[in-house]
Amino acid sequence: NGALQVGLDLNADLSATFAGDVSVGGDLRLANSSGWFGYGALDTGATLSSGSVTVTGSYAEIGSESGATDDCVTITGTGASEGDILICVADSGDTITFKDGTGNLALAGDCALAAVTDRLVLQWNGANWCEISRSINS
Repeated sequence: NGALQVGLDLNADLSATFAGDVSVGGDLRLANSSGWFGYGALDTGATLSSGSVTVTGSYAEIGSESGATDDCVTITGTGASEGDILICVADSGDTITFKDGTGNLALAGDCALAAVTDRLVLQWNGANWCEISRSINS
């Protein structure tokens, strides 16, 4: 058992940064220094505007445009590639309803996230955000 690394440049903290695609021929196990797999920091800057929201990462807190209740019909994932996963949560105090079959959302029916513990997990197929799962905990 060993590791072979070809053309790998390590950063000062011994992390590696890759530009472009990385292909793995066997099992791929990812973990941060504490052993957890994560989707990056929570994107707290995603606010609805006329039913649309732009997210910049795989874990996004969606805020309403005005008031505490809003509908989301279209998600723009900046830099998203086919197969990318997005975990959506509602901003604290907001109820965000993701609308099935409108815009670019393909869901198993409308989904209202009303508590910070609610989640909607989506996958980009190149044209639509398709529901993988939802967890309504309120």
